[in-house]
Amino acid sequence: MILGNDKTKLSKRHGAESINSFREKGFLPISIINYLARLGWSHGDQEIFSINEMKEFFSLDNLNKSPAVFDIEKIFMG
Repeated sequence: MILGNDKTKLSKRHGAESINSFREKGFLPISIINYLARLGWSHGDQEIFSINEMKEFFSLDNLNKSPAVFDIEKIFMG
């Protein structure tokens, strides 16, 4: 499950965004991919991954069972 910043279930009232709207706002595709991959998944303390690193390190065993919080500001970190 993905939650909004207010810790409630993510829904239309949080403001629906399309991938194209993120591109128009200047978000880099790798930043979006990295952020979405990291929602509910971790690999140690590393927060930024290349596509090849994601393919190498991703494991269902590392998925978090707790709900993830979608925070658009964190995409800027990617």
